[in-house]
Amino acid sequence: MVKILMRSSIKTRLLALTGFMLVAIVIATATGVRGLYKDHESLETITTQKLPAINSVTGFRIVMSNIHRFTIQAWQFQNESGAQRRFQEALRNKSLWIEKLENYYKSYDLLPKSKDEEKLWKEIQEPYKKWRELNDRIDREILIELSKEDFQANRQTELFAAFKLYNK
Repeated sequence: MVKILMRSSIKTRLLALTGFMLVAIVIATATGVRGLYKDHESLETITTQKLPAINSVTGFRIVMSNIHRFTIQAWQFQNESGAQRRFQEALRNKSLWIEKLENYYKSYDLLPKSKDEEKLWKEIQEPYKKWRELNDRIDREILIELSKEDFQANRQTELFAAFKLYNK
């Protein structure tokens, strides 16, 4: 092929060179477009799956930290006067954080996950649901007890201990 080009005229050589350059440009363009498409897919995955997942998990952890903070605060004022009122406030604040927790839980549940993420998520769901049921039951019982007019002070210690146990 090279010998044929060497014997041909300059016009033929220039046409052959132009043809090779056009083929190279088409290949480079196709490769670039394919690369851009793959980059777009990667960015799409990051923005629609990974970042929302990170946001949900981070939010979940922040909310759990706040619930733990309320537990510690409640535990600290258990023997103070006015502890019942402060405890009721802590439970109200906690219920607001529980709502946020549920929102993060639901948003993460809806996201597409890899097989490993799906496996881990399934392992987390059952303990979380048990914790929520038990936690909600304890909180309801405590609020009922605290609203009674004949509330006994010795019962307060039991309630605070139950609250601490189920809100670690």
